[in-house]
Amino acid sequence: MPSYTKTVWEDYPSTETPITASNLNKIENAIDYLFVNGTGGGGESLPVGSEIEFDGEASNIPVGWQQMEYPTVLYNNSTGSTSSITLNDSYTNYKYIEIWGKRSSRYGYTKLDTSVSNSISLIVAGPSTSNITFYNALCVFNDKTLSLSGNAIAISSSAIVGFGDSNEVAIVKVIGYK
Repeated sequence: MPSYTKTVWEDYPSTETPITASNLNKIENAIDYLFVNGTGGGGESLPVGSEIEFDGEASNIPVGWQQMEYPTVLYNNSTGSTSSITLNDSYTNYKYIEIWGKRSSRYGYTKLDTSVSNSISLIVAGPSTSNITFYNALCVFNDKTLSLSGNAIAISSSAIVGFGDSNEVAIVKVIGYK
């Protein structure tokens, strides 16, 4: 469809712009062409689903557009690790880092703003019939390494009933957002 001539439709009872199969097919063909080729014919064109390079400056986002965060998996292991983890890339290349951890069948999640800090706590709660235990994993990032240390505190309805100083939270997933 190299060119398109716009029809200026007139209201009934005018017969200048009849609703005919020919005119309706003209509209359908134009829609089909735009859907397949992703162009409006008035300048640059992009196929549907194209990604546009963006320099990261919020002031350069075209009006009406939104900047999307694309996740990058930095670590993923269903078993997880309770010790140091080597990431696929440096945490400093990301604006935010999401961390998922587990202890037994209980999961926890936290999100780190890397412009504020290189460390954050991830807490997983483990309730039982007589108390609740909070398992804390201190996550410290250094380039491509995520180091873990931790502790746990068990609380009953009336007192602290136990304290531990080892990490029992296994990190299962780390995702970065630029």
